[in-house]
Amino acid sequence: MSQGQRAEGVVSGGPDPHRVVDSTSLVRELDLLRIRAARGSRKTRMSIDDLHRKFTDVPRSTLANYLNGKHFPPADLFDRIVIALGASATEQRAWSEAWFAASEQRLNDRWSFGRTAPAATPRELPGAVPGFVGRREHLRMLGALLDGATADMTIAVITGTAGVGKTALAVQWAHSVSPRFPDGQLYLDLQGFAPGDPMSPSDALAAFLGSLGVRPDEIPRHEAERAARYRTLLAERRMLVILDNVQSPAHVRPLLPGSPTCLVVVTSRHSMSGLVTGEGATRITLDPMPGDDAIRLLRNRIGARIDEELDAVTELIGRCARLPLPLCILAEHMAMNPKVAFAAVVHEFTQANPLDLLDTGEDARTDIRSVFSWSLTHLQDDAATVFRLLGLHPGHDFDAYIIAALADVDLAQARRLSTALRRAHLLESRGDQNRYGMHDLLRAYSVELAATIPEAARHAAIGRLMDYYLHAAMSAVQMIEAGDEEFRPQARPISTVSPEFGSSADADDWLAVERANIVRVAVYAAEHENHSRAIDLAQTMNRHVHSGGFHAEVVGMLTPALHAARRHQDARGEAYALTRLGIVHAHLGDYRAALDHSSAALAVCRRITQLLADTDLAESRHFRGGRIEPVAITRAAAFRFGEAVALSNLGIVYTRLGRYDEALTHQQRALELMRQSAIRVMEVPALANLGEIHLGEGRYQEAVRYGTEALQLARQSGHRAFEGTALTCLGNTHEAQGRHDEAENLYREAHTIAVQTDNLRLEAESLDGLGRVLHKRGEHAKALSYHTDALLVARSIEHRHEWATALTGAAHAQRALGLGEHARQLLREALTIYTELGVPEADVIRTRLHEEECRDTGRTN
Repeated sequence: MSQGQRAEGVVSGGPDPHRVVDSTSLVRELDLLRIRAARGSRKTRMSIDDLHRKFTDVPRSTLANYLNGKHFPPADLFDRIVIALGASATEQRAWSEAWFAASEQRLNDRWSFGRTAPAATPRELPGAVPGFVGRREHLRMLGALLDGATADMTIAVITGTAGVGKTALAVQWAHSVSPRFPDGQLYLDLQGFAPGDPMSPSDALAAFLGSLGVRPDEIPRHEAERAARYRTLLAERRMLVILDNVQSPAHVRPLLPGSPTCLVVVTSRHSMSGLVTGEGATRITLDPMPGDDAIRLLRNRIGARIDEELDAVTELIGRCARLPLPLCILAEHMAMNPKVAFAAVVHEFTQANPLDLLDTGEDARTDIRSVFSWSLTHLQDDAATVFRLLGLHPGHDFDAYIIAALADVDLAQARRLSTALRRAHLLESRGDQNRYGMHDLLRAYSVELAATIPEAARHAAIGRLMDYYLHAAMSAVQMIEAGDEEFRPQARPISTVSPEFGSSADADDWLAVERANIVRVAVYAAEHENHSRAIDLAQTMNRHVHSGGFHAEVVGMLTPALHAARRHQDARGEAYALTRLGIVHAHLGDYRAALDHSSAALAVCRRITQLLADTDLAESRHFRGGRIEPVAITRAAAFRFGEAVALSNLGIVYTRLGRYDEALTHQQRALELMRQSAIRVMEVPALANLGEIHLGEGRYQEAVRYGTEALQLARQSGHRAFEGTALTCLGNTHEAQGRHDEAENLYREAHTIAVQTDNLRLEAESLDGLGRVLHKRGEHAKALSYHTDALLVARSIEHRHEWATALTGAAHAQRALGLGEHARQLLREALTIYTELGVPEADVIRTRLHEEECRDTGRTN
């Protein structure tokens, strides 16, 4: 006999919740439970009054209506009733299932007879965003989900950083497809990132049930019961559900309909990985708007006036991080101030905090700081702390090692924290090397918050960051340039984790990625009275930035370090900064600045050397045999070596300027001082330059002697870059003597070293040398190719003298190929550079051009 048949007949025996199929059978079985509860009391069943004594919070009449079936009891009160009537724990579960069976049947009966059907189909979508533009690919992805619906419920999760336009996209798409959901569209802002507590799933379910026609007094009290009723109402209905501003997967799971006839769109600042893996949701991540779409958005809101200042508008779009929210705030500002030029607003952005300029002051939902702060509020404390600490990092991108240094945590913890920030869209991935960054507005917010960190904690974090960069840079350079330790400061132990480099290629890759950050950290150190770290970083990176032609970076590091060293009377720092700046300005072709810096470095070294020498003598008399004397002597020797480097730099500049007597005097003294030091390899550039001086004066035998000695010493020392310098010196001498085969071999060997050591200056010099040799052999097309390559390299490193040399070589090759006018144009460019440099080559080129113009004029006549 079926349950339905038993329900219609006479029921004998005790209460059995399994017989319940509807409200009537529920009342009958509950009455049998009252009878069983009255056994031994001389009563037929437990009376309403007896039961009411256990329910002082429920009116007697209400209790009676529930027990006689006039009203259907809420689940929580029904559970209390069966417990009060003596149901065991096992029976309680069965009675709970009985209540659900009766509830669902009652709901179906009511819908069947139309007594409680919703008065209207819910149409709850908010208004579409006016002037919505772009996001075509994302709209297509949403459409594909709708067209490809399966037997399972379809869920789309739109994620992205604050202000990127998640809600606008969801609502825009929902309006466009609303006809395909004839049973209605539900929308609810769960306020997952608003100030205060987010809307609970239980409250959200109550709101949805109300929208679906359930009377307030019939909405279940418990979340699970509300969710069950919600799923029942949406079963088989074609509905679109928009769940906006969701905080987490747990926040939204009770609101999922469960029916394949429904489509759910969730928006969140978090990645919602739980929904993707657990419920099979499709994630759609929004990036900042493309530039063209951003321009269209502003044009829609402001008008065609943006086309009058398109460059300024483009810069403002970048400063708004191409996010729709700040762009809309900017558009409102410009619309209210039609006479304000966009260029003036750009200037405001440059001079002021962009967060101040994007403060609406009226609505927290559209104030940038408030919007960002809500993302931070819902993070765990350690992740929020890291976001603030990242505002101390002067660079624009970073990895887990940098997070570990700032937060003083191990690498695993740093990676976990970076993942938490990335999932909250407070960080974005950069490149393919596990690096992260922030868009400019988030970075400005992070910097602003960093200022609120207690001073002691802030200084400790910055100190750890600088120590990390110095230690890691030293490790990388040591891997690449083993054997040059005497040119670099000594590594110090650090408290944080640092990368280990398995090969020189790994170390070189790391330096290439971190070079810009190291420069910023060094500049920051110098500007914040920590110039010694700035000097150490610059000295550590010496050959890496010098050989690669990163002159702007060197100037950026050393200029503030020089000023700080002078303020603190740090002679070592001042001398080093002046020396390196002299070298950089020489490569840039600013020979006046090169002479000034190198002369100043020489003066500092000589002054300190004399002071230390006097101190040594006095101390040796007073502390004969004491420890202070060798330390002072070592310092004096160090400054004598600095004096030698400064003299050598001056010799090189004077050689470029054609002032060979002065060059020879300085370079010979430099060589004497270098030979007194223990660092013999530094004799190589002095010897090579002495060879260039003698070559310039036509003394080829002396030039070969110095060049050969330089090459032998470089090879003995294993210094590849200096070996390349000596090879080009010898190549120049053999070329001048007409020994083209020997010169070509030397240039090719130098070029190989240049490529292997990534020395761009040496590469340009060796390519030009090869071009000249091939031109003299009559292989003009090949010569032009080499000179063109040399020109590209010289331009990339802003080596102006080599730039002009390459132009000259290319012009000679073009002239030989019959391209006279092209050749003259290149010579004019070379003449401009040579003239600005003030070097003898300018007179040679000027004479050559004059002769060619006279010859061409003669042909015309």
